Amino acid sequence: MIESDLAENLRRASSSFRADRVSFAGARARHRDVSETEYRHLRQEQITMEIIEQSIADGSHPA
Repeated sequence: MIESDLAENLRRASSSFRADRVSFAGARARHRDVSETEYRHLRQEQITMEIIEQSIADGSHPA
């Protein structure tokens, strides 16, 4: 039970974090204030969070 609660909390946190970072990246890109390096960094964070979420969903994450 604790493991499933941890997995759910991690999923929610990662989803929220990803949404915040994507929103930030999108807002910055729209204002042409974002550097290519910063954009790539934010995109990599988004991909990492998607991988974590997928591993939680398929049960391979150690949470």
